[in-house]
Amino acid sequence: MVPDISQTTQFRASLPESCDVVVIGAGPAGLVAANHLAALKVGTIVLVDRRDPWRVPVACAEGVRRPTLEAVSPLAIAPWIRTAVDHLRVATETSSFVWTRRGDGLIIDRSRMHADLAQAASQAGVLCHFRARATAVGPLTDGGRTVDVEVDGIAKTLRARAVIDASGPGKGVGREAGLSDGTADLETAAFALVEGLGFRSDTISIIYSKRFAPGGYAWIFPSNPGRDNVGVVCGRRSGVTSREGLSLFLEHLNSPKVVGGIQGGAIPCGGARANLAQDMLFKVGDAASLVHPLSRAGIVEAMESGKIAALCVMDALFAESPVHRQRAHRNYAKNWQRRHGSEHRTARRLKPFLSRLPDAFLSRLFAELDQAASTRRLHHQVAFTILKTLPSAILAAIRA
Repeated sequence: MVPDISQTTQFRASLPESCDVVVIGAGPAGLVAANHLAALKVGTIVLVDRRDPWRVPVACAEGVRRPTLEAVSPLAIAPWIRTAVDHLRVATETSSFVWTRRGDGLIIDRSRMHADLAQAASQAGVLCHFRARATAVGPLTDGGRTVDVEVDGIAKTLRARAVIDASGPGKGVGREAGLSDGTADLETAAFALVEGLGFRSDTISIIYSKRFAPGGYAWIFPSNPGRDNVGVVCGRRSGVTSREGLSLFLEHLNSPKVVGGIQGGAIPCGGARANLAQDMLFKVGDAASLVHPLSRAGIVEAMESGKIAALCVMDALFAESPVHRQRAHRNYAKNWQRRHGSEHRTARRLKPFLSRLPDAFLSRLFAELDQAASTRRLHHQVAFTILKTLPSAILAAIRA
């Protein structure tokens, strides 16, 4: 059950002057890191955030793949599932095709997930304070770092042997050390919960359109019964803001009823290009631009980075020498790159090319893919259809 947000005393733990690890940020990355650190019994762990993590989760469509979420979650995922998603509809304004992969996709309840992970961390001994805003992290001196926090307007300083930064994009923690800061290819997304679309609850839709989502895409994800999460992310320097794009997309959908207004958030989707850890400071999730550059997916990626970082923090804390400690820092980046590096690099390189594909080409491609009977060989079919369609699209572009 999601905690009553009026009863937050259990998440306002007394903050010690010193501890072993401070985790900044109680989103998916920070919550998973804190839970794994507690399971590893590394010592005193402090988790701080400026607000209850279940009250206002980072805006997103809440779509994940079941196998990867199950692999990284420290808790059973069943209570977080809103609905299972079997079908992916990929479309332009004039054509579409559906890719079916049963049992692979989920729409989750981020608020419930955050609440359960926070409760588990607290029960495992993590000192959780969700009214503490981290304002600065000091350099490594005498075997530790200082973390300045503000609690109810009162400044306080903690000292920690290690710091995990899960504070989100662009907060600047570790920038002076040359660490990734979550600003790589920073884009914004806007979304709204709408009623009355009548879309299937087991299908998500991704729509490409230069008119309302240049350089990005629009989406329709099922949410609660009778409601859909409708949003737009536009490419950086596209000339169209995400809110403008969302307004145009809602018009395209015949202006469904918006519930609760328009919301938005920043997406650091350039991929990790800088160091991820140095001098006992470890960057995770959006704070390190660990979002998929093309899909802009980041929930499971954040959780994975929190899990990997926790293991490497433990190794660094118990390192026998500075050399072994530095190896633990390198292993964090190495293990992340081994998991997602190649995929993210390829997506980052393809992104500029794909964003320039004309809608007419995509419409023809999707129309031809719609004729494919088998989803089992869809990867091969996509490649073959692209090769078949590309020459005529190039000629059409030249004539235009």
